[in-house]
Amino acid sequence: MLLLCGSVFAVTLILLLGYGVVAPRFGLIDSPNARSQHRHPTVVGAGFAVVMGITGGVLALESVGIHPWPQSQLLIVVALLLSTVGLVDDRFHLPVCWRLLVFFAAAVAAVGVQSNPLVMGWMSVFVVVALVWVINLFNFMDGLDGFATLQALNVAIGMGLLAFFGPVAATDLAAASAVLASALAAFLCFNWPPARMFMGDAGSIAIGFLLGVLGLKAFEENLVLGLAWVILMMPFLVDATATLFLRLSQGLMPHIAHADHAYQRLARRTDSPLLVNIGLQLMHLCFQFPCAVVAVIKPEWAPFLVILATVPSLVLLAYTRRST
Repeated sequence: MLLLCGSVFAVTLILLLGYGVVAPRFGLIDSPNARSQHRHPTVVGAGFAVVMGITGGVLALESVGIHPWPQSQLLIVVALLLSTVGLVDDRFHLPVCWRLLVFFAAAVAAVGVQSNPLVMGWMSVFVVVALVWVINLFNFMDGLDGFATLQALNVAIGMGLLAFFGPVAATDLAAASAVLASALAAFLCFNWPPARMFMGDAGSIAIGFLLGVLGLKAFEENLVLGLAWVILMMPFLVDATATLFLRLSQGLMPHIAHADHAYQRLARRTDSPLLVNIGLQLMHLCFQFPCAVVAVIKPEWAPFLVILATVPSLVLLAYTRRST
């Protein structure tokens, strides 16, 4: 597994270096605007290279008989298609309705290959909507150097450790998490503030999808592992969902671009993406990951811990709303 992780990291790193050379020739440069947190033109769409690295890792696992997800090859094709659509959107800005149509098609494909009885029948409709929301919210939350990458990396590492060392071994889930973490770690080398590359929609859409199907895999393996995934995702779930409802309550349309999330408000207040990232990491180390570990060890506490895991994000949301 260590050899695979190192290989995925190295291949993704090489792909990113190549992408950095090619992207400017195709106009894949993000120039600062009124909502931006960056100050200089930056290569965008680099998430496509990350997804390519993940693809290589998944195919390597399949070749040795490890299946990260049900129908892994189909899901990785869906992720590649999402990344391609995102890359086109990074360059030409597709209409929102077309993007949503693609998201729903991807979610239906992902849910359709699940063998978990929890996502059968009418429940599958809820799961499709939930997966579309995970794709969207990860896209919404990718607005600060290193922030979304760091969140995804924490979820992947956390799920990998819980799946591998937890009371119920889940080798496939651990392998999928390891591949995601390795590719994301390579990208963080370029995305850490001050970022030299942005994942863009080419990355945020596909990685949001892969995080979502990682959650589906966790629920398929074990209900408590699924709840642990929810706990680790909570910083993004709370910020994106609460901000959406707050804006709707103010009569603002959800598809209009904005910089109203708690992390964006905090970044403006501190004028430091680095401090916001450090805060996110401390939240994971001191709260989200311990809650997830206890949930796996003490399954009877898991529902309470899911609720408890919302507290840091809700406090941050209230603080930023009062302070800016």
